[in-house]
Amino acid sequence: MKMAARQVRTTADDLITIRSACAEDAEALVRIEAEPADDGDWSFSKDPSTPWDQRLHKKRHWISWHAEQAGGLFLVAEMDGEIVGWICCSQGQDRWHAHRGTLTIVFVVKERRHRGIGSSLTGELLGWADEGAVLKSIGLKVVSLNEPAIRLYRRYGFTVEGTLRRSVRLDEERYADEILMSRHCPGEG
Repeated sequence: MKMAARQVRTTADDLITIRSACAEDAEALVRIEAEPADDGDWSFSKDPSTPWDQRLHKKRHWISWHAEQAGGLFLVAEMDGEIVGWICCSQGQDRWHAHRGTLTIVFVVKERRHRGIGSSLTGELLGWADEGAVLKSIGLKVVSLNEPAIRLYRRYGFTVEGTLRRSVRLDEERYADEILMSRHCPGEG
C-alpha cells in the first residue's frame, strides 16, 4: 500500500515529511543500516559481509513488496531532505492471518533520536491501519532490553501477549527475551 506524503510536527517541534518508501530510497536505507549501531545489546546492525549490491536488491524488493500489499506499509521520515527514520508493517500472507499486520521495524537514525520521529512514524502507521478495513490487529516482537521501544508501543495501545524466553543471542554467553505485543484496531476489541 502507498500513503500520500504528509508533513508532521514532532514532539520536539521538528517538521518532518512522512511518506511511502520508494525504490530510490533503497540506497540511503542500506547506507544507514550499514553504520555501526552503538546502542547497547538490543541494537542489531546488518551483516557487513553481505555484498552491497545484494543488500540494495533486497531493500528494493522489500519496499516494492510492501507497496503491493493491501495491508502492508513502508514509511520513511525525511528531515532537511534526508531520511531520518522508517517503519514497516507487513500483512499476514495466508487466509488465516491476512487480517493481522506485523510491525517489523521502527528505526530512527542515532543523531535524530529522542525528538519524536519514531512516535510520529508509529502514529501515522497506526492511523492508516485504524482507518483501513484490511487489518484488524497489529503485532510485534521487541527485545526485552529495548525499553524505549516498549514504552513507545505501550503509549500507542500495544499490550503484552507473551514472552519468548532467551530467543535473542547477544553473544556466546548472554541471551535476551523477546516480548510479544499486540494492538487491536478500533472496533475490533
